[in-house]
Amino acid sequence: MESWSFEELRELCREKGLSEEIISKFSKFATSLDWRYARAKFHGEQADKIWKDLFAQSFTFGDEKYNVAELSYEAYVEACIQSLHSMGDILGQIINIIILEEHFSEDQVSLSKVTEFMIKNDIAPNIVDEINKLICSDEFCYVDAFCNTIKHRRIIKSQFNNEYKDKYYKLGLVFNEFHYRNRAYPETWGDDIIEKFRKHIISKVIGVGLKINNFVKEI
Repeated sequence: MESWSFEELRELCREKGLSEEIISKFSKFATSLDWRYARAKFHGEQADKIWKDLFAQSFTFGDEKYNVAELSYEAYVEACIQSLHSMGDILGQIINIIILEEHFSEDQVSLSKVTEFMIKNDIAPNIVDEINKLICSDEFCYVDAFCNTIKHRRIIKSQFNNEYKDKYYKLGLVFNEFHYRNRAYPETWGDDIIEKFRKHIISKVIGVGLKINNFVKEI
């Protein structure tokens, strides 16, 4: 996976004459984005460790060991999802500062609002294309729907499952199907969220970041 160099972006901004105040504001959100990346990774690793530790000892489904493991796993997966979700709006803050020259006040910024403004005013279409790869992906849509559902409505229930397919045995928690804004989100393995979804979303965020660096190079 490629990486997004914030230090390169800082130097590019200085070369283009952006003020240290602007660079400082951007750096604050860059640090926050780094923290969200690290936390999503941490929560995912902790969730994975819970099942490995549980199956390394004797237990019975429904006993205290299992119940604690299940609750802990759910909590870590939810925390991973929330960290991934927040990365979108933090990215919007960075774009608002560097590309839109603070068109929106900080408390008005969301990635969707920033993207709509860029489309309407034909600003940095290459960046918009990369943003759409992020926000239109099934993985990000799931994370967005999950966060909004548990924040405003109800928990999303999970259940233990095991599956044997193509000579591969898989077991763990599956989050049940849920609906958000007239769209059904299917049963999803917790392991897929903390591994596949996490890596996909982070790779798309990096893709947007690389386009931001290129945009500043060319102005």
